[in-house]
Formats: sequence, C-alpha cells, structure tokens
Amino acid sequence: MNEARDGHDVVEWFAAQPWSTGKVGMWGGSYGGSDQWATIKEMPPHLTTVVPVAPSYLGVDFPMVGNIYSTYLPQWLTFTSGHTAQAQIFGAMAQWAGYARILRREGLPFQALDSVAGNRTTVFQKWLANPVPGPYWDQISPTPAQYARMTQPILTITGAYDGDQLGTLTHYRTFLQNASAAERNNIWLVIGPWDHGGTRVPTREVNGVQFGPASMVNIHQLHKEWYDWTLRGAGSKPEFLKNRVAYYVAGANGDVWRYANSLEAVANEKRSYFLNSVAGRAGDAFGGGRLDRAAPVHSDPDTWTYNPLDPPDPGDVTHPSALSFIDPAPGQGGRAAILRGTDPRAHRRDAGDLGCHRQARLGDGAGVAGHRTGPRPAPPESPRRHRMTGGAGREIRPMRR
Repeated sequence: MNEARDGHDVVEWFAAQPWSTGKVGMWGGSYGGSDQWATIKEMPPHLTTVVPVAPSYLGVDFPMVGNIYSTYLPQWLTFTSGHTAQAQIFGAMAQWAGYARILRREGLPFQALDSVAGNRTTVFQKWLANPVPGPYWDQISPTPAQYARMTQPILTITGAYDGDQLGTLTHYRTFLQNASAAERNNIWLVIGPWDHGGTRVPTREVNGVQFGPASMVNIHQLHKEWYDWTLRGAGSKPEFLKNRVAYYVAGANGDVWRYANSLEAVANEKRSYFLNSVAGRAGDAFGGGRLDRAAPVHSDPDTWTYNPLDPPDPGDVTHPSALSFIDPAPGQGGRAAILRGTDPRAHRRDAGDLGCHRQARLGDGAGVAGHRTGPRPAPPESPRRHRMTGGAGREIRPMRR
C-alpha cells in the first residue's frame, strides 16, 4: 500500500511549486478521505489541514466488516484498476450482480469472484488472505503515536446512513484517545442525515425517508469557509461549526442542527439493555425477542442459522443496493447471495463458546432483528441470555432534542 508515502510526496511537490503559498490542504470523500488519514500520518511539513469525508478505516469497515467480505470488492477494484476511473463499468450493477449469481449457481468459492468478473487482480486475493485487523491493514492507518503528533485542524464528515460511518468514527475516536488535551480541540465532526454520497452532495431523501430543508447544508460553502480560515488565515471558523460536534435531528420536533462539545455529550442519558427472549423464540421476527433493562440471570442460548446458499426471497429484499442481486432466472427462486464468511481460524480466540467472528460491541443505534423494548407478559421460564457476536449487552444513548 503506497497511499501514505505517495500522499506525503504529492503534498511536498505542491508546496515546492513557485505558485504555491507553501500551505497545502486536502479534501476528498470515501477512498479520498482514507487517503488523507494515510497522508497526515506521514507528517508532510507543508500539510496544513485535512477534511476527510466519509473515510473508511481499512481492516475495520473496508474491505470487510466483522471478517465478512462483500461481492462489491471486484467491482471497486475494477473501478480503480486503470489509469483513469472506470466509471461506466463500475456503474453496471446488473453485470456485477450477475457475477455474484454465477458463484452461487455453480457452487464456486468466493475467492473465484475476481476470475468470474474477468479481473484477476492480486489485490483481491491479498485482501482475502488478511481477514482480520493486523499488520497488513495497520500500515495505512495512523499508529497511536502518529495520531498524538497531529497538530493540523481537522474537519471530518459522515452521515447517519453513511456506509463508512464506522470508519469515520473509528478515526475520530482514535485520534481523541491519543491526542494531547490541546490538540483534542483541533478536530470537528459533522453528522448529517445523509448516505455515503450525501456526505458530499446532500439530498433531502435517503431510501424513501424525507428530511426537512435544514438537512440541505451548503457543503461547498462550508469547505470554502474552512479553507479560507485554515489556509488563507482569512475570517474565522465557519459559522456552521458552532461546537466540536454538529449533528442533525429529524422528527416532528426536529429538522434542526444540534451541537455538542463531544460525541458523548450528544446523549443526555446512557442506558444498558440486555437481549432476552420468551420461551427461546428470539429467532422469530414476530415473537419472543426483546431488550430488557435488567440483565438475564441464567439461560441457554437461542439459535439462528444463516445459510448463504439459501438467502431471502425477493419479496423480503427491500434495500435498493440489494435489489440488483435478485436472481430472476426461472427455477432459481429469485434468491440472492451477497456475503461470504471467512476462514474460521480468523475467529476471536477469546470468543469462547460464542463462536463469533471478530466484532466490536454493538454500536449505538444498531438494530436487533426480532427484539423490541417494552414490557411483555412474564415468560414461563427463566430469562434466556443469547449467544451473539459482540456480547450480551449494548448501550443506547438517546439524543438531545
């Protein structure tokens, strides 16, 4: 991976040009956001500010999440394989969905997907050979010591529906964990009601959910004011950034931007909830799963089996990005196969009888299928604790309104 070293050299090349002021800033989203964290860790002397928008954190939320890879990877690698972006091929969703269906129909291993797609890149195979966070992925992300040395002002942006929100917040939190007290005041976070693309070009609708006019932040103006302040020394901090964290609140009493001094301060209360079930029916979407405030005392595990060769029926798939993977061929049942689990040797050693892949505690706002809050009739037997990836409890932080 050469992004970090290349980024350093590009920054210093720009700074050395006769038309340059010697102050260089970076901007970009997604991969372009990850590049900025990779570059800033190399400490190029003339890098003055970065604005990583929706950056992934390699080894955490890309190219896998919880050791599970996606059929999207060859599509992305094809997009970036040429001297210029292969946008037309990248956008041919029906074509890429067809490759995924070939894997299932012919019973091929996931590692054959690059051959099926006609792009036998060594990068794809190398990624599959490194299914867990470790030295391979660490080389592109800052170390704790490198985070601690960062002094440049940083503006980072993500969305409530951003597929790289996990990466954005991992960078953000790791920076704060390692930065000095003074430098912790040098980073600003914006969380809008946007999906991945909306972090750069906001829209009022995400997958059918409508938001109010306040959601339409003038992102270009925000960037201009940021660079005027950090690179030109003109004016002051952008007016929109009224505090260290800006977050959008929707709903009947919403369509407003709220502000907090930290991500933790967004919540006015912290609560712990525990997975529970009634008569061992947690796998029933209409039945016994729930979230309780009190920890279960003793229980046997509920179970649920996922078979990637027996995916959902077409009527059960509603997300637009997944609809293209529906198999319309007669006799195929209209089913889709999207994800692949990794080598069981990659499982956490400390998982015990959980048998789960490596995954952090369920994050704030995570959904649990088949579980709900609120009272139910007392179960006929003692509460049951579920075997889950990530642990038995989670925290829910209601946002201030």
